[in-house]
Amino acid sequence: MALDSSNIVTIDVVVSSTGTYTVSTPTVNGISFTGTGAFTTTGSQTISLIGTGTPVAQGTFTYSPGNNGCTFSVTVLGDFLSCSIDGIATTFNFNLAGIIVDPTSMGLGGEATSAVNAPFFLIGLAKNPAITTGTYDQLSLTNQSTFCFVHTKTGFLLKHGKLHWQGQAGGFTVIVTSYTTNRIEGTFSGTLYSDEGLGTSSKVVTNGKFSVPY
Repeated sequence: MALDSSNIVTIDVVVSSTGTYTVSTPTVNGISFTGTGAFTTTGSQTISLIGTGTPVAQGTFTYSPGNNGCTFSVTVLGDFLSCSIDGIATTFNFNLAGIIVDPTSMGLGGEATSAVNAPFFLIGLAKNPAITTGTYDQLSLTNQSTFCFVHTKTGFLLKHGKLHWQGQAGGFTVIVTSYTTNRIEGTFSGTLYSDEGLGTSSKVVTNGKFSVPY
């Protein structure tokens, strides 16, 4: 999955003089990090480097910013489904899989851990006449041809209830950025509600990303 403006590394620098700057790393494993800006004061400061490129392999890789910078490591995941829920970063990479129901619909999802009754996250997509790249908003009475259906469970409950969270009309969006014969990739964000979408308690999902084989 290609990196974008949300893939940021922050580094500490010691500024000896003011002025513009450009700090970048060599390309390693198909990706690099670059930051530009201007220093208005001297001394210790923090800058951000934005990632670009597409990883070509899984693993942990080392990057060196500038000529005298300390190194930092980036771990590249292969198959993944991750997001922040109410600000808490979570991955759902256990038993991660996608399934084609028919040309017009598919589902993907995974669990947070291997534990019994672990939290899970599921995304359903539908588009007539066929799934493609593009934007899928939450299923609603007025949106029944190109839509997503998102469901997560945050804990153990014998019956469906407040621990099962779903989207409401207009409140969740999945963007499919790549769709090939064996893999789907994209992003997602929105708000999920308790009682299978009928409740008033909510959880905000941000920075959602997935790369799932099927």
